[in-house]
Amino acid sequence: MEPNDASGMGRASMPNLTGETPVRCKFCNNDVDNYLKQGSVYCPFCGAVINAARTPGQQSKDSNLLTGRALWPAKWSVLGVVLGMLLLLAFGIMIPVIIVIAVIAPNPEPYLSDPTALEQLIVQLLLNPWSTALLSLTEFGLIVPPIVVLKKYRKSFKERIMLLGWRPYFGEPARGQTGWPRFARDIGFSTFLAVAMVGFQFLVVILNDAIWAPLIPASDPLAGLDQSITPQDPFQFMALVASMLLVIGPTEEMLFRGFAQQGLEAHTSERNAWFISVLMFTIVHVTSGFVELSLLPYMFFPYFYLSMVFCAIYTKTKNLNLMIFIHGIYDALLVLLSYIGSASELAAIVYMSVCCVVCFAAGVYYLYRWIFAGKKTSTVVTTL
Repeated sequence: MEPNDASGMGRASMPNLTGETPVRCKFCNNDVDNYLKQGSVYCPFCGAVINAARTPGQQSKDSNLLTGRALWPAKWSVLGVVLGMLLLLAFGIMIPVIIVIAVIAPNPEPYLSDPTALEQLIVQLLLNPWSTALLSLTEFGLIVPPIVVLKKYRKSFKERIMLLGWRPYFGEPARGQTGWPRFARDIGFSTFLAVAMVGFQFLVVILNDAIWAPLIPASDPLAGLDQSITPQDPFQFMALVASMLLVIGPTEEMLFRGFAQQGLEAHTSERNAWFISVLMFTIVHVTSGFVELSLLPYMFFPYFYLSMVFCAIYTKTKNLNLMIFIHGIYDALLVLLSYIGSASELAAIVYMSVCCVVCFAAGVYYLYRWIFAGKKTSTVVTTL
């Protein structure tokens, strides 16, 4: 199969080994004659497939269908998360400092003379929902490492995002249905799963509270974090929901599922890739908040089980679009819960009851499909 010259997205076929002219890679034009004679499948310079006749089964596992090239090395799947976290931390410190300076600049004397007043101002700013919405922009730092690493595959930003697994609904062919029908199906299915995940996480938190209550005397150890995502008016609500849907969901899924988990699955077993991705997602979220060290064990299990669900869905569907929607809608539903709960405790109880019922229904449905549908379940789920 010859590469598609118009789009540059086709697979390179095995070059002819006869003749005196050295065989060159059709992507980077480097001499790969010796590597072909040694049985190499991929170009050592750019990762393009240069020997399509060798181990086709392995190629389907460790090459990206968009380019036909070998996926990034496994080390980058881990280093990308580390570097992204460092960028997030740097931005997360820099932006609050800028905000504090802007606030106290007109009249700095009261705050400079009273460290307690300055400390209270910082806490008040960090726990403000507007600050949470603004600080969510720092999460764009998470996708900087993947975008830089993927530069060797594609120069276009859009195509690099597609390499991570995102597929456009309009303008270009995508797997399955395209356009509004597929978009509506993904949104509907994502909303159903997100509501079920809220119910599941609610049950996990209840169990987690029961385990840690004797060890952590505070009645509500994460009250400050709850305050930061509790809107006080419709404008704060819309800002927080927009940040969840447009920033947090896309950036975290591109890094953890599209880059880390996809890359790890190419170089290790699916189970190992899943386990490493779960741990990285959990550790990043547990350590990224401004909480006391004693609370880290308290936060570990809710994030751990949430990460397990995210990674399991991606393992079954391999649909990054779906993951972005599920993650964003899930976070937005938590903001909605905080908004409702601040106005009416009864409304919050009804809300959580509905989520738990949906969670139970989803669990029964998928258990039934797993037991009675056999292999058909996997086929149906992976096309979503």
